[in-house]
This record gives sequence, structure tokens and C-alpha cells, in this order.
Amino acid sequence: MEIPEILYMSLESPVFFIKNRDWVQQRKAWKKTPNENTFILHFKSVELDDVPETSKCVRAHTYISGYFVTKISENKSLLIIIAMNDIKGSIPKWLVNRESAKAPKKWVENLKKGMEKIRNDAKK
Repeated sequence: MEIPEILYMSLESPVFFIKNRDWVQQRKAWKKTPNENTFILHFKSVELDDVPETSKCVRAHTYISGYFVTKISENKSLLIIIAMNDIKGSIPKWLVNRESAKAPKKWVENLKKGMEKIRNDAKK
């Protein structure tokens, strides 16, 4: 297991009448666990005095979030995503439904970028 990293993320609200959200998370990564072809990322919220809440954002909470990626063949992988977040505050259901339908695609796109970076760094 690698040393946990602390991440700060903020998301701009898609509508003007809802406050932006932010998260402070701890990320842990496991490579080659339980086997050579597997990569696991785990996220959870943490509170840090260095990153206080501000009036500009509502501090969301991640109970658990993560990715399990395992290589099946040269050009095929299995991806399992788990996400349990509380975005806090009052948000209309129609907006939650609209935005949450887009979220998994964005997560996968970001994960692919991260995996490409890891692969390129490993080649150096």
C-alpha cells in the first residue's frame, strides 16, 4: 500500500441558485493487490484544520468511494465503482437526477486519464 494522499476537490454548481460543493478526501492506492493485474483506489472524507470550510462552498462528505480495476486481457479491463457521498444541503431532485446520470461517465474519463499517466510514468 502506498502512503495516503490528501485531496481537495471543488465542483461548480450547474445552476446559479445552488452553492458549489467541495470535498477533502484521503486517497489510498493499492497496486498489484490481490494480484499483478489489479489496482484499487479508496477515498473517504477527512477533516483538516489546514482546509477549513468556507462560505463559498458546502462541504460534501464521502463515506466511501473507490475503484477496483483488473486487467482481463491485453485490451480489456473490469472496472467496479463504488460511491457513497452526501452532497449536503438542499438540492432539487430533478437536478440531482440530471447531474448524477452524468457522473459515472466523468469518473471513468478521469480514471482513464489517471491510468494513462501511471502507465506513462512507469515507462520512464
